Amino acid sequence: MSRLTKVYPNGFITLDASKFPPIDQNALDSEIRNSLPFSETVKKLNQYENSLYGQASYTRPARKYNDALQKIISLYQENIAPITAIVMHSMADWLNDVDADVIEWAITEAVSNNKRSWKYIEGILKNHFNAGRTTLAAVKDAQ
Repeated sequence: MSRLTKVYPNGFITLDASKFPPIDQNALDSEIRNSLPFSETVKKLNQYENSLYGQASYTRPARKYNDALQKIISLYQENIAPITAIVMHSMADWLNDVDADVIEWAITEAVSNNKRSWKYIEGILKNHFNAGRTTLAAVKDAQ
């Protein structure tokens, strides 16, 4: 029997995992993609990209950008915590400044240092961005 206990300042909650049906990862991924915060954020990102890059002089590959954002969100949710709209917007902003690989690397660094928070990840990104390192190769060269 698998039990999970969460302690709070005013008490605790124990859940018996055998009482809940198993979670199908595909159903969970579908639920996340179809959730209002995620779909609204993707819609707003598309509108923002269209307003910025809609000119004939430059067109950003929106599909590639959305795929990168979705990959980062999945990595974050698997290793850090469920995504919030604020974190999702921040991730999207960072994709404008650094390569997706750098964000993925920062998440991996946070996990390996057992500092599982977006603030810590953002601190890693700020340090590298301020030093002019926006690609994974530049980040790894600096180590």
